Amino acid sequence: MAEGVVGMLILKLGSALAIEAVKFGTTQLCLEAKASSLVRLFGQIRDIKEELESMQSFLQEAERFKDTDKTTTSFIKKIRGLAFEIEDVVDEFTYKLEDNHGGFYVKMNRRFKRIRTWRRLSLKLVDIKLKLENLDRRRARYDIRGIAIEARSSDAHCRSTDQASHFPTEENLVGIDESRNLLIDWLACDSQQESVISTVWGMGGVGKTTLVAHVYNSLKIDFDCAAWITVSKTYQVQDLLKQVIRELQKSDLKGELRVDIVDMEKRSLVEIIRDFLRDLQGAKIRRVPNEVFNMFNLRFLGLRDTEVEELPKTIGRLQKLEVLDVYNAKLLSLPESVATLRKFRYLYVATTPRICTKGVVAWTGFQVPKGIRHLTGLQGLQLVEASSDTLCHLGALTELRTLAITKVRREQCSDLCNAIMNMSHLVSLAIMAINEKETLELEELCLPPTLSKLEIGGQLDKKRMPQIVSSFSDLNNITLLALAFSKLEEDSFSCLLELHGLRALWLDKAYEGKRLHFSAMVFPEL
Repeated sequence: MAEGVVGMLILKLGSALAIEAVKFGTTQLCLEAKASSLVRLFGQIRDIKEELESMQSFLQEAERFKDTDKTTTSFIKKIRGLAFEIEDVVDEFTYKLEDNHGGFYVKMNRRFKRIRTWRRLSLKLVDIKLKLENLDRRRARYDIRGIAIEARSSDAHCRSTDQASHFPTEENLVGIDESRNLLIDWLACDSQQESVISTVWGMGGVGKTTLVAHVYNSLKIDFDCAAWITVSKTYQVQDLLKQVIRELQKSDLKGELRVDIVDMEKRSLVEIIRDFLRDLQGAKIRRVPNEVFNMFNLRFLGLRDTEVEELPKTIGRLQKLEVLDVYNAKLLSLPESVATLRKFRYLYVATTPRICTKGVVAWTGFQVPKGIRHLTGLQGLQLVEASSDTLCHLGALTELRTLAITKVRREQCSDLCNAIMNMSHLVSLAIMAINEKETLELEELCLPPTLSKLEIGGQLDKKRMPQIVSSFSDLNNITLLALAFSKLEEDSFSCLLELHGLRALWLDKAYEGKRLHFSAMVFPEL
């Protein structure tokens, strides 16, 4: 919905202008006046804000006819595109202006050096404003509103193939404005949530479905793809998934969803939808496009199954990034700027070894950047290569739910155990030795009661197995235990029989006894 996009953008422009008046103040602004480009940029932001405010009232009327007139639809789409261009400029401007690293003089010096940036952004806004003015002149020349009114009065009310459009047109609806605007606010607000679920309820026949259909048609143009499905009281999940795919096929310009789904099972249907909605995942690229690092509102960056070998320091621009998934790529390290991403929640990096080795784990981990301790909001971290510095910093990551660490040496185990003691929310833990001959001394390991999945790769001291197991024998939540190269014997393995809650037990070259025997009731959930 272009009107909504422009409305939110006007608020963002207002916030940017507030920086000029509130954050800098008269004294600092005088210092900044030497960099006239910055002052000019503030002026351009003010001008374009006024232009959009003038255009907003027209958009409120034009939105009503976008489904019945192609010219109006084209106009709104171009306005929406220009609004996103403006938003990119404002996001970059705000990010660079609010860089709080360093002392006062360092900040001031950095801003003076950014004169070229301010000039570039200012010229970009001048260009966008010119486009807006030209677009507005063309609109007046061809009298789009007149055409829209004529189209409304004609017999162009043919039913769309879209299920959501089989309802009365908006001009025939009375009394829905308040409910419609409220619902749009809920769905289109700049929330931290990845998804929004809203419920509309009321007596039968009052127009609930019609209201939701019009809101859906208004908002779907702001997304790359959208799906409208109907869920009855008695439904089959497979049928719903097929409905989703059929709806997504309407926005599939590349033909990626041209598949026969008639006889497909649930798992295959889910995989098709998941693959279609991926970001860059699976693309055979070695370098991430520079444009990605100018997407300042990006929250998820998926580079799984790519050929990416390194990430630039400009990833530090993505201050809203929450998830970085680089599994099964070729990345071995991360730039130090990653440590500035304070909203980071999940960091998954694992690389297929270039040379086939007989190691404890078939993946190569990554070296964490300096300053990882500042990412205190991290909840998932894998696959990390152990080092003295890394182990000292891990203890600060108290919110971790998932931790996987590899290349652990015997002498590092004490520091690792101390770090894990601080992770009271841990659910999944994997510890892999540097090689299959390395002995892991884990008798000091104290696991939280929240842990449900434990993987250990490396030799375990047979004599100290009672001590090791005693640290988690009372944890009824442990449902999966995986051991590799542990070299356990009958006596040392018997200690594991206390884990009555196990549902899965994986052993890979972990047992050296002549026979493995335990009664059926030892692991009742296995």
